Parts: sequence; structure tokens; C-alpha cells
Amino acid sequence: MRSCRLQWTAAGFTIALFGCNGPIGQNDALARVSQPSPLAGALARLGVRHEYGTFEGANLPRAQSWVSPDAVDRAHLLYVTDPTVGDVYILSLPTGKLVGKLTGFNQPLGDCVDQKGDVFVTIAQSAQIRVFKHGARQPYDVLDDHGYYPLGCAVDPTTGNLAVANINSNGNGSNTPGNLAIYSDAKGKPKFYSAPNIYQYGWCTYDNKGNLFIDGTSHHSNAPEFAELPAHQKNVERISLDTDIGGYEAVQWDGSNVAVGAGESATVYQFHISGRRGTAVGSTPLKGEQSLLGIWIQTASKGQNLYASVSVHSIGRVGVYHYPAGGKSIDDFYAVVNPWGVTESDKTP
Repeated sequence: MRSCRLQWTAAGFTIALFGCNGPIGQNDALARVSQPSPLAGALARLGVRHEYGTFEGANLPRAQSWVSPDAVDRAHLLYVTDPTVGDVYILSLPTGKLVGKLTGFNQPLGDCVDQKGDVFVTIAQSAQIRVFKHGARQPYDVLDDHGYYPLGCAVDPTTGNLAVANINSNGNGSNTPGNLAIYSDAKGKPKFYSAPNIYQYGWCTYDNKGNLFIDGTSHHSNAPEFAELPAHQKNVERISLDTDIGGYEAVQWDGSNVAVGAGESATVYQFHISGRRGTAVGSTPLKGEQSLLGIWIQTASKGQNLYASVSVHSIGRVGVYHYPAGGKSIDDFYAVVNPWGVTESDKTP
């Protein structure tokens, strides 16, 4: 059977699915999702275009998870989700060598990491967040996100709290708004928060002071929206960005500013947030790319590297770029065919 690939483009979080022999109708494509549910429609509005691929991971034959025996001792590991087959790939940095594959997920979308190097993987169809130690093959904890489809996640460096961006509800075929789930110390049951301008939630990131930034889309127009939950506050506030960059496909704190990915232009923009306004202070174009999804910005001894889920000519990979300069990729990791979320776990002493 001819293999299928995945390609994205941001249009304020909308996914259109295509068959291996060319585009097919959206209804036909959505019917091929492994577990038909509100997630299919939500992702069809939440901005990633699937080309030559569907979410069929739950129905594919499952291999066992494996991790190289020395992976736990490697200083830097890159975790990349692949929802099309339900796997999370572990790559050793800086080489990009495949040193492990975690299997058995029902649509893993996002991932994030805490200060200890523990990795959190959001699993949309299972409404779970599974937690792995650095280089581990099995999770040591599973957090319940019952009633929602989780996508992005982030860990507060000041408190250890875990934030999860829920796309929307998964109950009984309904299409109710999503929200933010905050797990105190990344444990137990969450508290839920809602942004006044966001209906479907995408990605999120904390800055170094514990302020949480979130992207998503509005209710009626599916327009891209941005918001902030300030540290130690209970109300989520709308943030107006001064530059229209199209759909938002990723957010991450880069140490100085909030980096926001624009999927269609394959560009990462830097915004300085002051009050309820974000001012563009720079951009990182990824030359030659057709689309962009998850990103991870790594601080290195001689500058920063950007790891990004990108594709060109329907071939997905993780590209490595100088940050914030951008330009052509300085390396490419092809171990993951359909990469989504990207995060790095560093071994702690």
C-alpha cells in the first residue's frame, strides 16, 4: 500500500485531510479518522492541513516501545510526536540519531518538559497527559484530562505547575469551547481557566516569571487569537499583537520574548509583551519551507538553535536552524515522517 505523508499549513488552526491519490472531500477524510469525534471537526478548524495522511494510529499494528540502553545517560534528547502513527520519537542531540520510540498513543499531539527533564505528552483521543523520565521507556505518571482534547502544554519554571491547552470538549458529539487546565505541581486534578477571546485552544508557553501565553481561534470567524494568564492571577486576558502574521502555529518563550510561529509563511516572530499588547521585535524566516508546526528553541553555548516541525514537497522532518537568524536549515532529522510537537529533555545531575 502506498505510504501517506502529512503536510501542514496554518489557517488559524484548520485541518483539511487529503488522500494518498490526491485531495478528497473533507467529510470522506474525516470519516477515516480512527475514532470519529468532535476532535476531527475541531482539528478541521484548528489550522493544520493534513496532506497525504490521516490520524489512523489507533488502528495500526503496534510494535513495542524501545529505548536505547544508553539513552538515559545522553545529555540532550529531542522528543517528537507523530499523531499519524501514534508514536513519540526520541532523537539524540546534536546528531539527530534515533535512540528510542514510544508507542501505544492514541493521537499524541503536543509535548513539553519541566526543569528536571521530565517529558509530558498530550494524547488527544485518550484525554491524557503521560509523563516520562529522561530516557525512560514507560511513563511514571498519567494525568487525567477527562472531557477534553489536549494539544499544547507547558511547565511553569517558577512553580512546577503544568498548563495544558484543551482544543475543545469531547463529550457526546458536542462542540463546546476548550480551556486551559492547570495542574498544580503537575499532579492530581486540574483547575480550568478560559480566555474571553479564545474558543479553541492550541499551544501555550510560560515565560521565566510564570506568565502563561496561549494561542487559539475565536468562535465565529476562526480568527487567530492570543491571550495571557498572568502569574498568580485567575483571569485570562486578551493580548493584541501589532502584526498580522496569519494563523498561529506554535508559541515558546525564547528567553527574552514570546516566539510565535506562523505556519503558512514558515516564520517565527518575536513579540515583546507589555500590558495587553504584543509588539513584534524580530522574525526568523525558515528559508525554503512550506509549513511550520511545533518548535523548540534550545539555548546553546554559542548561540541558540531552533528545532521545528516543517515540511516541503509533502515530506515532513525536524529542521535545525540558527536562532534568531533563521535562513536555510543547518541540519535535518528525517527519523520522524510526520512530526508535530517538539521538546528537549536535558539530563540533570
